[in-house]
Amino acid sequence: MNQIKCPVCNQYDYNEIITLEKQPLSNLALSSHYQEAMDNVSFDIVMCMCTNCSHVYNQNASIDNITYKQE
Repeated sequence: MNQIKCPVCNQYDYNEIITLEKQPLSNLALSSHYQEAMDNVSFDIVMCMCTNCSHVYNQNASIDNITYKQE
């Protein structure tokens, strides 16, 4: 996993709180069929707390994982 800085204070120091494996990227576009839902890409969520400012954030977040489709 690539470390990302805290989005609030830009420090790298954090404590991992919980990891949720294989989570769908979002539920903003809920699937209308079972197989479509099962085929959606999933990612691990790694919730961390910054030891400098106490902000809680997803250490595994990446804008590169988000795809937009034209409708």
